[in-house]
Order: sequence, then C-alpha cells, then structure tokens
Amino acid sequence: MKIIKGDKVWVQKYNIAALLDALSDLKIPIGNEVCNAIWGDAFTATSEDMFEFVELSGPEVVKFFESLDFVVNYDDLKDKGEAEVLSFGQSVQEDVIDKTSKTKSSKVQQQLSHAAFLKMYDIRNYLWYLQGSITFKIPTVCEEEVIEVTSVETPQRESGFRRLLRSIRRGNKRGGLQ
Repeated sequence: MKIIKGDKVWVQKYNIAALLDALSDLKIPIGNEVCNAIWGDAFTATSEDMFEFVELSGPEVVKFFESLDFVVNYDDLKDKGEAEVLSFGQSVQEDVIDKTSKTKSSKVQQQLSHAAFLKMYDIRNYLWYLQGSITFKIPTVCEEEVIEVTSVETPQRESGFRRLLRSIRRGNKRGGLQ
C-alpha cells in the first residue's frame, strides 16, 4: 500500500520488495533518483516488518509511485468496511478480465495479470488488517491513532478473498488471463 501526501510517499516494505520483480516483468522505467531513494541504503524486509511503511520523498519519487496503479493507495481503502473491500477486489478482477479479453498479446495479458495479483495482495492485506489478523502502523500524516505491529498471521476468515483469487486463477486456466 502507498500513502501520498505532498512531496512525500509512504510505501509498505512488502510493495518495495515486490517492486524489484515487477520492474522487469511489467517493463516499468525507473530513473536513478527514484532508484537511489528506494534502494540507496541497504533495504531489508522480514516477516516481522514487511507491513511497515517506509517514508520516501522528492518529486520524482512521488510521481513514480503515483504512476503505479498496482500499488493500492491507502486513501482508496481507509473508509471501506470488509464487504466494500471485497467488492473493490471484485472490481479489480473484472477490470483485468475486461482488459485481457481486449488484447491477443499473451505478454500484455501476462503483465496485466501480474499487476492485478500485486494489487490483490494489497487488498488482501488491508482486509486482514480490518479483520485484526495483521496490524501495522499507519503513518500519522493519515490518522491520529497509530496501531503497533503485533503479529503477522494467516487469518481464519479469508474465504471471500480466496474465492476472488480462485476465480482469477480459473480465468488463467481458461485462457482469460495469461
């Protein structure tokens, strides 16, 4: 997830780690300023801190993260309940199916599918956050209340999200998504 305010952006470590793989697969251009801001210092993400937000700044960095549609903006989810988050995930699925059906290029279909999966993981993580299965600090720029990281556990109630992922995977097997 990302939070953008002014000339700063906060990005979860999970997204930064996933970005390494996504840059080449999705053919995302990245400038030196952005690359140095993200990975200039030694970057590590562990299972204990993968949901922490990292603060980055600079106009090029903000512009870069604004362009990444597959990293969900916290502002798009912060006022949604569980049912609305699941509905948002469903709309992401429908959108990727619609876009992939309009292209014959398997490479483009693969890129759309990869981006959708990255976005779905952000949606899943936020759903787990709502359910109390994971907790993390929201930068104070966004909320008064800050919640400490206490655990990273697989939730018991994830059936809606799993159904959504299964339907995306079924689309892949049927040739709807490559």
